[in-house]
Amino acid sequence: MGWPSGTLLLSEVVLRSGEHHLILVARTNVGDFVMDNLTQAVRTVAVAKSDYKWVRIESSDNPEFWNKIRERI
Repeated sequence: MGWPSGTLLLSEVVLRSGEHHLILVARTNVGDFVMDNLTQAVRTVAVAKSDYKWVRIESSDNPEFWNKIRERI
């Protein structure tokens, strides 16, 4: 409610255990934030990036397409 669909993006990551997992990335005018059901904290991408191996993220233009993440998002 109140969030444009292009600002809330699913992202596939790999946990330290090797398990693939989906997280939600919220793009805002003050930065990108990660919401993960495995933790109660809402973290910046910069803080959360060390917890995951980033694989891909939904396209903000078309959620049917996903973009590979090379090293940083």
